[in-house]
Amino acid sequence: EGLVKASNKIVKHDNGYDVIRNHPYFSGMKSSSGDSSDLVKGGKDSGGDQASEPTPIPSLKDLCIRSCAELVRQDSLNLDIETDHPPGDGTSHDMLRLNKSDRRRIMHILDRQRILSEPRVYRRFFKKRQEWRLDRIRPESRDFVGLTQMLDRQGNLPSVDDDEGNQVIMPEPVKIMHMVNPLFVRELNEGCTDEDQRKEWKNELKDSIRTINRIRPKAVLVTGFIDPSCRKLLAKVNESIPVIVNDGSEFFSAWISGAQGLFLRSSDFVGDGISSGDKEKEPQDDEKKPSRSNNDYGVSQLSWLRQELEQSRMSRHHIFVFVDCDPTSLPAHLIKRFAKGRTLCVFGVSSKSTFKVDNTYDGDGHIIKNELPVNEMSKNGDKEEDDDVSVSSTESNEESVEHLMSIIGSKESGLRCITLADQAKWTWEEV
Repeated sequence: EGLVKASNKIVKHDNGYDVIRNHPYFSGMKSSSGDSSDLVKGGKDSGGDQASEPTPIPSLKDLCIRSCAELVRQDSLNLDIETDHPPGDGTSHDMLRLNKSDRRRIMHILDRQRILSEPRVYRRFFKKRQEWRLDRIRPESRDFVGLTQMLDRQGNLPSVDDDEGNQVIMPEPVKIMHMVNPLFVRELNEGCTDEDQRKEWKNELKDSIRTINRIRPKAVLVTGFIDPSCRKLLAKVNESIPVIVNDGSEFFSAWISGAQGLFLRSSDFVGDGISSGDKEKEPQDDEKKPSRSNNDYGVSQLSWLRQELEQSRMSRHHIFVFVDCDPTSLPAHLIKRFAKGRTLCVFGVSSKSTFKVDNTYDGDGHIIKNELPVNEMSKNGDKEEDDDVSVSSTESNEESVEHLMSIIGSKESGLRCITLADQAKWTWEEV
């Protein structure tokens, strides 16, 4: 006979909740034990609600983390907080006094409350405007603050009621801007010695930012080599518009109205293994200088990429890939992996003229119609790697379905508008 408690209490059985309680993750948690005499056999409760199983006792640090999270929430409602207690002032309102681990725990609590993405909440963790506007990638969860799958509306469009009271969906196209500039191409940026030319490129970048602030897209995507002067300009995009910067320092995903963007760290697949973002950034606080000397980073990204693409293959939602390099320099096995995951388009920067290639693939990622000459593909891709990193373990039994995937690279200044009309269509155009 097992021990039975009141209906609103957890029942203890062999191989039940103890599997969770005994997990190493909870090994450091203290607990208080209830009185076993309160438990009776036969399914009848003699003591009522007073009986309890061993209950985890939160530490003082756990309670302080929650109190700090509540303080951040209250400060965000104070219109004078930026004047009275700006971040970095050293008072009890200053979250920058905490170490990185504690700050992340507070941010996690706020994220679970679904308020971390609010501008006045998120800015409490950064001293400079440029930092809180552009540093929104969370490496621990591989997502982008405010554009996570949990917060995304998954393509739910606004609706109204007609004369008969029936709900009518009003399809409003979702516009996403991909910003391109010669300064985002490392070879052109570092190789430019003409100050007049550099000034012209910066003026073109400013024009693009003004256009974005006027059009007000759902999000702005920036990929490539982003130097400090460019980051300063990108921070001038309107606060209501998320700016997703992929400089190759991290890999992550972002969700926008049901569409998913995968932002890759190309240094794991091409080059010397050190991304341009890592070279630009200085170590902060208790962070160590980034290192790509071992292959753990590449394995980690491949494992994460495999999961995301398998999810896309099954759900068939909109999915795009953005890289901080020339997409034609990626290994062929990686391009094949994108096609298997039903990726719609791979965007990148290039030191060559703008190109757009539409390739048709079968369900296994093999090219049926190839518009890109073989010698243009990466030399690293001559050997395909399909053994232990295949996208799906059951795909060999799946019906082969043709799939169109585009590959786009550019160096010219301008904006590419990605429009999501509905769950089945998307368009791309220069603005």
